[in-house]
Amino acid sequence: IQSPTPAPIVAANGDVCVEELLQLLAASAAPVGLLQADSTTGYEHVRCGRVLAAGIHGERVAARDSLLRVQLTRRQIGVCYRKGKRLRSLRAVAGLRLASRATTAGVRTHLEAAILAAGLDSTEIHAKAQVVASHREVVLAVLSGRADAGVVTLAWAERAGLGCLPFAEESYALGLRADALEHELGKGLLRAVQSSELRRALGRYAGYDARAAGSVR
Repeated sequence: IQSPTPAPIVAANGDVCVEELLQLLAASAAPVGLLQADSTTGYEHVRCGRVLAAGIHGERVAARDSLLRVQLTRRQIGVCYRKGKRLRSLRAVAGLRLASRATTAGVRTHLEAAILAAGLDSTEIHAKAQVVASHREVVLAVLSGRADAGVVTLAWAERAGLGCLPFAEESYALGLRADALEHELGKGLLRAVQSSELRRALGRYAGYDARAAGSVR
């Protein structure tokens, strides 16, 4: 018996790589939408079969949940700021209003590690930080002047015309249930991730390495 068709939705934070993938799928016979979700909630949505796929940070995958990990890109994460200013090191963040992310977001884990390595106090930094829900909201906070700096991918900073001080690099993938590939919807998603069109699109942005896009584990 074939499993139920999953909802045509990717639960992710809306990084540029996800938006490029969904744009590619929009021109196909199997368009897919976006559900705004951080790493933790997105993982739960896909594990429970509510959505087709979810953004997965690092090497996270759970064999016990019958999840497949489909590589999308390696990406750089950093602190963005308005051009004309300059951050020479992460220690400068201590005196700034930061647009940060929730503790359930994957990029927050990298930020906490970088803050610790820099000898800073995360509690003190986040006491006056804005905690927002997405990369898009981070760059909007910085562009509007509501924040002096923000935690975001290098690709989003470049897209918004912001400077960026990278502090981490990670693998970013899509997690989906193995039974999703029983359906044309899942097969179409995999074809799109493995396509040369997507690799070329991601190659236009700083901070991405999509040479392994589409590899499955």
